[in-house]
Amino acid sequence: MHTLPKLEYEYNALEPHIDAKTMEIHHSKHHQAYVDKLNGAVNGTKFEDMDVNEILKNLDKVPEDIRTAVRNNGGGHANHSFFWQVIGPNGGEDTGKIGDAINEQFGSFDKYLWGFVNNKVIDNGVKAMSEIPANTKLSDELSKDLKKRGFNFVGSTICYAFMQAIGMVNDHEVSCFRYKEV
Repeated sequence: MHTLPKLEYEYNALEPHIDAKTMEIHHSKHHQAYVDKLNGAVNGTKFEDMDVNEILKNLDKVPEDIRTAVRNNGGGHANHSFFWQVIGPNGGEDTGKIGDAINEQFGSFDKYLWGFVNNKVIDNGVKAMSEIPANTKLSDELSKDLKKRGFNFVGSTICYAFMQAIGMVNDHEVSCFRYKEV
């Protein structure tokens, strides 16, 4: 049985950059949904207790009738589990050569990031969690640009999860109470 990993910090630890409510929803609702759907797909199979990364490495061995659900939800679970380890309160501005170059060109890393969306939140207007993409053309562009500048571990899916977490993308279901707040 797959479980939601415990965060090593409180939901409010990233304020003012990411508010506590956004972190709580992203972790306890959004990521939990990936875990629940993965468990539903692999229930009663040999994959039920297998590490999610091992499942994804052996996706060709997953029965075809559950493969898409396992790929999408196992991938979401694995990516978010990695994301929680990468993001945290002990981070900060990159002040090395890469960070200095971005700060010189854009003024700050925040301005660099928000420049990808013209300083406006992208509203996807999703009606169901299943409509939320793992990545988008924009997250592909951000990933490529970050890699070009020398950053590592910035795949498109990680970039999209980061964009969600910092509020660049509103992927709340239209029926969610947070939808209009974001």
